[in-house]
Amino acid sequence: MKSSSWMFYFFIPVLVMLAAGCSNPDKQQNIAAIDSTQWNIDTSLLTSDSLVNGIFENTYNTVDIDSSDYVIFPLAAALFDRNGEEEGVFFSKSSYKDGGNGYWNFVFYNTANREAHLLDTSKILIRNFYVNDSEKMGAFAARYIFYEVAVKDFNGNGILDYRDPVYLYCSDLEGKNFRRVSPENCHLVNWTVPKKSSIVLAQIVADGNRDRKFDNKDLDSWIRIDFDPVIQSTPVFNSAIEEKIKTLFKKHYSKKPDGAE
Repeated sequence: MKSSSWMFYFFIPVLVMLAAGCSNPDKQQNIAAIDSTQWNIDTSLLTSDSLVNGIFENTYNTVDIDSSDYVIFPLAAALFDRNGEEEGVFFSKSSYKDGGNGYWNFVFYNTANREAHLLDTSKILIRNFYVNDSEKMGAFAARYIFYEVAVKDFNGNGILDYRDPVYLYCSDLEGKNFRRVSPENCHLVNWTVPKKSSIVLAQIVADGNRDRKFDNKDLDSWIRIDFDPVIQSTPVFNSAIEEKIKTLFKKHYSKKPDGAE
């Protein structure tokens, strides 16, 4: 009898607290606020194309922009269904060689005012992008987002792939003022931002023999890209130092060692 009385007096307060929690109007209101039946879903956006319906299924990890209200939603260039099976691609599979699948666009979302916009509306293939790199590249780079982008079907094969030139682009931290900063018809090989400067140094290759290819038959060079007051590029080395470098290389290193085939 004593054991039963103890259990009775123990469970009564517990039941009272549970009842109070269930009747709490604030908690009920919170539950209703996330009821999916209240969402405004525009069914007119549904199509017979499963790739279009599941376009956000292929959104890669979001990227927070430092000291900003913006979040980036990268849209993957390769599309997969909900089971992970590839359903289609916007670009040649060879576009994914060296450096992942790439992205066909970015959505910039403002967490403060809920507005969203695309980076660009033309056909582009973003191979890489760089943001929040101020520690590595300095304060100047923190003002921009940099992108390595293919935009031109240079060889005329109907697709954007690794044979087409990659350009250096930039935008502001809101994903606006998206623009090319490296020379047109020159493939971007490498680039860097000297940490205590406000310039970009870029290694490029021009299609010197006009064969619509970028290979070791073409000359590469380094250029300096200034941003203020306007974006412009100039050679890093003048013709005199370039000639000296080439002459010295030919003298000491271009000949094969004796006995080499």
